[in-house]
Amino acid sequence: MLRSILLALLLAATAHAQWAIQTSNTTADLRGIDNVGHGIAWASGSNGTVLHTTDNGTTWLLCKTPPDAEHLDFRGIQAFDANTAIIMSSGKGDLSRLYQTTDGCQTWMPVFTNPDKDGFWDAFWINADGDGMLIGDPVDDRFAIFETTDGGITWLRDMSRSLLLHGMSLGAIAHWGKPTAVMATRVDPVWTSFQDL
Repeated sequence: MLRSILLALLLAATAHAQWAIQTSNTTADLRGIDNVGHGIAWASGSNGTVLHTTDNGTTWLLCKTPPDAEHLDFRGIQAFDANTAIIMSSGKGDLSRLYQTTDGCQTWMPVFTNPDKDGFWDAFWINADGDGMLIGDPVDDRFAIFETTDGGITWLRDMSRSLLLHGMSLGAIAHWGKPTAVMATRVDPVWTSFQDL
């Protein structure tokens, strides 16, 4: 009898955790998503694509493409509500950019462009207080890290001495599921994780 009760509880619990296929109405490779809650979510991807839903994903609306962004790969998105979001493109040099919308993606304002011609941005996040961080691949023997304290409007480079690589071969991997970056060191031919940020 106990087995029957456990099986019934297991089936009831898994019945609510089913995936539902949704139509995005785009052929872009989607790379970023942020669920604000209350049915509001945003997604981003290749070819300057940004999507927006306000009905739990029943309908995904294709946003206007930010200016001069048709070829950009939007790998990160941070949404704040139904009208406000910041998207991050990743690419070499000035192909790494941030854009912001405050009108539900009708218009986009360029916020920040990678100042490092050999840089490549990996991930960013902004908390509810407006403090955030952007991390990029190393440039000139130093990890590229920028910080914001005003919700992503202005970004300042973190020049901390701890970011110097001192000739080591290091890399960073951004994991979207939560604000996580794993830094690793390479000793040929193996990469070894040494720190979770």
